[in-house]
Amino acid sequence: MITKKAFEKYCCKHGLKYQCEDDFLNSKLNEDWNKYIFSYLCGCGFLETAKWLYSMGGIDIHARHNEAFYWSCVTGHKETAEWCYSFGNITLYEFNDLFQDELFIRSCENGYLELSKWMYSLNELGGIKKRTIETIFIECCSYENKEMIEWCHSLLDKSSVEIYNYTLECAFIRSCLCGRKKNAEWLYFIGKINRKTQEEAFIIYMRNFYYCKELIEWFLFS
Repeated sequence: MITKKAFEKYCCKHGLKYQCEDDFLNSKLNEDWNKYIFSYLCGCGFLETAKWLYSMGGIDIHARHNEAFYWSCVTGHKETAEWCYSFGNITLYEFNDLFQDELFIRSCENGYLELSKWMYSLNELGGIKKRTIETIFIECCSYENKEMIEWCHSLLDKSSVEIYNYTLECAFIRSCLCGRKKNAEWLYFIGKINRKTQEEAFIIYMRNFYYCKELIEWFLFS
């Protein structure tokens, strides 16, 4: 086991910016420093430091339901997540659907495209459901991340035209609600967004008091 003092010395030697200003970390340091610092390092993406700390012994990489892996995914550190995953006994589906969905959904919503693709590639057991993909696609349209939106769109099940079109309509409304004109235009041209859906989106948009001149003009004159 490594002491807090030894770790601080290591960070100083290697020029790492180590700070104990985080309230959560400070509260845990008083309980058991070694118990929490490894997950903290993985969550911050300090992979080499995490590897070094692990080599010192006394670290259970699977502790607290694979917390180190979980925080690596949530914070978008793909290399760290891959390293934790390489130890085995970690899947995206080992707890319940909510845990698996949360990791993948948060990765996509936060725009971690490469991490999301990697997580999706681990979908051997079919844990990521069609409904989850639809939800993620709609939610991602709240943000301007064209690559992520297009990738999520490529995962949609297009075998049911009715469900596919409904998903596009929901995504269109969400884009308008959040003032994402480029997303709305893209969805309008790839899908069959009817006039009724356009009018509904416009009403919802105006009720929420967002203001985007370009989007309003597009609504009125498209």
